[in-house]
Amino acid sequence: MDEITLEIKIPYPHQNDIFLPLIKRIGEKEGIKGYVERTLEGIKIVISSNEDKVKTFMEVLGSKLPVSFFMSDASVEISEEEITNEDFFIKNETLNILPVNYGLCPSCTQELLNPNSKRYLYPFISCSFCGFQYSYLFYYPFDRKNTIFKYFQMCDNCQQEYDSKFSFRYKYPLTSCYECFIPVSFYEDNEEVLSLNPQSNLNILLKVAEYIENGKDILLKTLNGYKSISKHFQPNSYILITNPEKISDIAYLSNKEVRLLASIEKPSVKLQLKEEFSKKENINLNFWYLKFPDDPLIVSLSNFLKKKGIDYVFVNDESHSHENCRIDFDIKIENPQKELKVAIVQGKTLVLEGEKGLFPCILKIDKDVEKTVKYKGLGCTKVGKNEYLIDKVDKIQNLEEKDEIKGLDKYDPYKLAIMSVIAEHNLFDEKAVCIYLSKRFESVIAVKKTDIKPLIKVLPLRSSENEDLTVSLVLSEISNLLPEYDRLVKRYAEKFKINLEKNYLNEYLELSYGLEPIFNIIGKILNIGNLDTIESNALDFKISRGLMVDFVIREDKGSFYIDWQKALASLMSYRLAGDNEKIISFSMIESFSEFIENQVSKISTKFNTNNVVITGDFLSNTVLTGRILKHLSRYNVFTNTLLPVSHENFVLGGMFID
Repeated sequence: MDEITLEIKIPYPHQNDIFLPLIKRIGEKEGIKGYVERTLEGIKIVISSNEDKVKTFMEVLGSKLPVSFFMSDASVEISEEEITNEDFFIKNETLNILPVNYGLCPSCTQELLNPNSKRYLYPFISCSFCGFQYSYLFYYPFDRKNTIFKYFQMCDNCQQEYDSKFSFRYKYPLTSCYECFIPVSFYEDNEEVLSLNPQSNLNILLKVAEYIENGKDILLKTLNGYKSISKHFQPNSYILITNPEKISDIAYLSNKEVRLLASIEKPSVKLQLKEEFSKKENINLNFWYLKFPDDPLIVSLSNFLKKKGIDYVFVNDESHSHENCRIDFDIKIENPQKELKVAIVQGKTLVLEGEKGLFPCILKIDKDVEKTVKYKGLGCTKVGKNEYLIDKVDKIQNLEEKDEIKGLDKYDPYKLAIMSVIAEHNLFDEKAVCIYLSKRFESVIAVKKTDIKPLIKVLPLRSSENEDLTVSLVLSEISNLLPEYDRLVKRYAEKFKINLEKNYLNEYLELSYGLEPIFNIIGKILNIGNLDTIESNALDFKISRGLMVDFVIREDKGSFYIDWQKALASLMSYRLAGDNEKIISFSMIESFSEFIENQVSKISTKFNTNNVVITGDFLSNTVLTGRILKHLSRYNVFTNTLLPVSHENFVLGGMFID
């Protein structure tokens, strides 16, 4: 039978090469010739064999290879390349493989839910290519002796898997099963039951599922810490989807968002909820975070909840001591991580915040610096030519020959964040208009030539711990701007029963530079809710144009500020005229995004650049971000693609700021 040679390209800019050995393992097992290699764009696979073997390889690859949300659709072409070797190998085996807390791969999921498997419902299942690996790590290198598993000896069956070249656990440090690792404990009204085998775990999970079915909350220790699980909505929870077939009854979502949910990183995805679902669960916002199961215990429990017709539950990262039903185990989670939150905005995948499934990571940057930096528990250091590791500070400290770690607390957050985007996209020698929008740090519109120079900042908010006092203070400041504003404020206060006679002379006042407290106090004064409610209201407004809102620049002592106080004054006049919260919210967001577009237009023309850098955790307001990106569509827009737009990106930016 004639041989066929195919070239498969998988765009994958992320630098964790964990999937290349998996592809090699599949190629070897299927007896196919060829190779896999890491390229600048992603993963390249070249295979050569007869039609039957090529078809089998493609089918196995499709069923076994986990999908990362950093991957794009693969391309397959006939290749003219001549394959002379008789085996399947990794071309250029210098790989960066890091232990990351991923969800389960298809093989481990199948093994976990198979009643005939020795790891049926096993809470600590993982393999070389998936699972919670980072949770157990003491320090590098990722060997068994450097993890919690050093205290446990593999049983004979696990040792055979560990030694088998074709096993998915070949030389895998965390290979274990019921026989050679710790049990889990089930606590019910302070009585403990140990689970040492699949049948015991089955009984426990069935009982826990029954608890949840009856409306009781349970506490579950996962490989990323304790989770409180409930049938009832909790404000700080995310929605765990136990039955993916029913997700379209809960939220509006595209194929790209389904792919995000199902990816090996298993992030929480910000989605628009359906009105019927929001009413049923008494959720007052249009957006919420949804997630597919990732931890083995939660995957197992979700399977039983699905069978009971429970299609979703609410999961809270805050543990509550009052739960009478609890599943626990007696090992410490060495590296708990914040849940990863992502969203699709104008077709772009934005990593909003978080760590799990993302860190540790190695980034390849076209600039070489010798430095180690840290910010709030995360650090960044050079580990090779143009290669930089982002990881927890204690892990970096244990690496050999590391200089003193430089803290970044005294640096301007906007410079750190903007520089992280510049580094990701190699814009070191390019001019750019830069936008940093932050919930709590100073937001700026800046220009980057050789350095990052702020041009426009946001007028700070003078505030008190007493919100009513802050309202009075803001309105007093607006009154002093113009005589007509003074009359406006008095009419507004009279109509909406706001007491302007507040004494704040002896109050401690602080300056808030972040956009979140500013939007929140605007929402309070306009009686339209906080930042999240404003976003939901804006989404509900179905007309393409809103009201004209006066976002302008105020000059003070040679500095320029976004004057949100004048914008608030114009919004107050609309509120007095009877305009509702939906058009007010939309107009506020639309006018703010148009203001940003106008400033970008002026600055880009002055400095002769078409590049725009945008980042900051305020981009988690996806309605606003969508409007901004739409208005900036004619520019070359760059944002973080491999890192969150939140403060987690500071350490990369800090590497390249003197």
